[in-house]
Amino acid sequence: IAFQMHDFAFHLTLVLSGTFAYVGHPLPGGGIDAMPSAPTNDDEDQPSLSQRGISGKMSKFVKSMSPHSHSTLDRQVPSTTAAVSSQQFSTLLFPYKLFGPNTYFGDFECLHGSLRRATMRCESGGSTLVLKKRDLSELIEEFPQFGDVWVAAAQGRESSRKRALSRLRRPHNYHAFAAVAIQKAYRAWKNRVLEATSQLLDVVCPILSEHVKLVDKSIGSKSSGSRLSHRGHGGLRSMATPEQSLSLFTGEINKMRGNLGNLQAEMQQQAADFIEVREALDALLQKQQQQRQGIGRGVCAF
Repeated sequence: IAFQMHDFAFHLTLVLSGTFAYVGHPLPGGGIDAMPSAPTNDDEDQPSLSQRGISGKMSKFVKSMSPHSHSTLDRQVPSTTAAVSSQQFSTLLFPYKLFGPNTYFGDFECLHGSLRRATMRCESGGSTLVLKKRDLSELIEEFPQFGDVWVAAAQGRESSRKRALSRLRRPHNYHAFAAVAIQKAYRAWKNRVLEATSQLLDVVCPILSEHVKLVDKSIGSKSSGSRLSHRGHGGLRSMATPEQSLSLFTGEINKMRGNLGNLQAEMQQQAADFIEVREALDALLQKQQQQRQGIGRGVCAF
């Protein structure tokens, strides 16, 4: 346990390696944050699953992971049982938001001066770098322009944690949770790419149609032009797959970037030329002023 709910916040943590996770109790209507309870052998002192709001398939899963059922699990899944028995599952805490290398956590409570709002647990062996609250305050005093930015970022991360907690409805280990999160992120990315490709096709296909018509007119192929005109917008969309269209658009964008780079180089060259002209004009004006001063002195001497 890196820290648990209601602890005092003395530092924020930067993850160098390993996997850490906010953990809580899964419930059908959304998870809740909780503190890990100390394991005990007295079943009478433990609240029942119904009292904890756990029923149905979730209760079967929890019962199968109880210390009394370890002997059965040893025969079925030996490798998983070792990890399960180390945690003892009496805490009934499951991950709902993961943190890997090059991420950090624990900043919200340090910036707002509050107690820990959730429990953070190390899911796999790792190392961290701790930044004390006092050092964080010194950084904010040294760079006050970033203080509001850090506070806003911490507020956004806290809102993201609460949304993730509301999605904690069933128990799972961090491997399964990470696999589901990766699959969802990949599907969302793929849908965004397909949607962007479709929007580009809607914009570019009419332009391509016009270019095809102009080329047909210049060649004088009336039959080919009539076929392309009947094919229209939908025909161009069916001629290429989204992947091919995306590759074509990527090439065009790279060409535009190259043209912009050339324009930028020309603008820089023109700016250098303007500077040279300005320097020459300044020198000419200075020379004229010197000549006028010389003539004035000559008149006075005369």
